[in-house]
Amino acid sequence: MKKENIEKFVYLCARNEEDELNQPKIKVVYCCEEEKQKKQEKPTNGETKIEEKKKEEESKFEPLAKEQSIKKKILKIGSGDNIIIGHRIEFYYKCELYPTKNPIHDERFQSCVVGNAEIIPGLEIALTSMKVGEEAEFIIEPSLAYGQLGCPGLIPPNATLLFYIRAGSVKNGTEQELIKTREEKEKQAQDLWKEAKELFKLGQYEKSGSYFRKAANLLGKDDNSTEEEKNEQ
Repeated sequence: MKKENIEKFVYLCARNEEDELNQPKIKVVYCCEEEKQKKQEKPTNGETKIEEKKKEEESKFEPLAKEQSIKKKILKIGSGDNIIIGHRIEFYYKCELYPTKNPIHDERFQSCVVGNAEIIPGLEIALTSMKVGEEAEFIIEPSLAYGQLGCPGLIPPNATLLFYIRAGSVKNGTEQELIKTREEKEKQAQDLWKEAKELFKLGQYEKSGSYFRKAANLLGKDDNSTEEEKNEQ
């Protein structure tokens, strides 16, 4: 039956239902295109399941009080000292892309002075929320990870990361290890960045990525860099 005939039929059915005051009891609207559009806008079952799974998983995490861009889920409560800026911390970590869970790093050992820009800002903040012996997972947004640039060949731009961290022993850093000045960091980061670009041109992608990461860690958030610097990068 043609669309025009269907609409006419529906209209006549509605008229037959009018009462003595000529007030229609029902209003019937028929529009094939609207119905089709509504169906198209609905997500597929696969997309719905992925979103539901993501929401269910994130509901187990709590945002950190001092940084809402990081969410934390405690797996094992620690019994040692609180980790603070200036501590040299030994820990194990594993990193994945979130929410796809594509692996970036398998579990590996790391030692660093917290606050010395040796690791990404989000990881430093995550560590200062932990105690020695604690195990936890963290969802870290791009602004506190590798930002708009990502890490060539390893981490895509604007990537949210999932970290598993197991905090080990701590000790106070030496005077030489404590926080460098901003000028020293910028100078060292520029040198690393130039070297990384040269290695990238030579096809040494893994080593280049390592230098890019070190430069990004020294500078912390890359949101403060100028447009000219971003274009050069």
